[in-house]
Amino acid sequence: MGTNIDKYKQILEKLDQLANNDENFKKELLKKYGGTNCGALNGEINIKIDDIYELCVEKIIKEQAEQFYKDFAIKEIIPQLVDDYIRMEHFKRHNNFGDFCLAVFQQIECITNHLCGLNNLNCWVKKLLDKPAWLKTSEFNEKEKKYDNVCKRTGKSIIEFLFGSEQYHPKREISINEYYIRQKLNIVAYFVCYGARLEKESKTMFDNLKSQLYGLYQCRNLNHRGAEKSDAQKNAVSNVILKQYTYYLKFSALLTNFVESINDNYHCINEWESRFKEESENDIHINNL
Repeated sequence: MGTNIDKYKQILEKLDQLANNDENFKKELLKKYGGTNCGALNGEINIKIDDIYELCVEKIIKEQAEQFYKDFAIKEIIPQLVDDYIRMEHFKRHNNFGDFCLAVFQQIECITNHLCGLNNLNCWVKKLLDKPAWLKTSEFNEKEKKYDNVCKRTGKSIIEFLFGSEQYHPKREISINEYYIRQKLNIVAYFVCYGARLEKESKTMFDNLKSQLYGLYQCRNLNHRGAEKSDAQKNAVSNVILKQYTYYLKFSALLTNFVESINDNYHCINEWESRFKEESENDIHINNL
């Protein structure tokens, strides 16, 4: 199938070159295939050259979308993700940045909402939000002058680390599935993408992930009216708009990294009990979960 598509594309490129260099040839080509019966192309197909090219490209994009999500861990949402991926590439090809951002965000949102609807994730998030956010895996042994392997938690609480001051904390009595989408994104980034095991050495990468998700979140409705944005929101959007052609690539890379992180750590949701038991046995910070 791929070989045939490549051949069609080569033919179309040659026709395009000839048409651009010879106006009479272009007129004859349009006269023959522009709107009359295209008997030479399988007898009864009535389609324009541009449409043929578009069909070839759309078929390639569909194949790319299916391959991108082929091995994704959450099988039940793959059809929706594939559809949104195809829309994303369609908007990118037509230089529609606002709807491109929306289509990228909808894929991340779909994954996030599914994860936050899992009872097991909700249970562990509720138990761990007040625990220290940092995982310490090594500690210098002054007596022996070397680093020992440890497994303990230190620093500010997870809820404070993810949401800042108390006024921005989610309500304790509701499930994570009822959180605002930005709160859900922080939860999934910490508890799934990083498996609730964030070391201080990884803080820059984690902050970068949060920052990119926030930027995409603000850009998802560029083509739609809404409430007046704050100065911080306006700055986030304007910084992206100034470099929007770069952000076609950045947001595509963000989606790829997000999907890969979910795939790599999805299994951890069912392993937390044993993992935090290990931490508890190694040090004092996690007790009575």
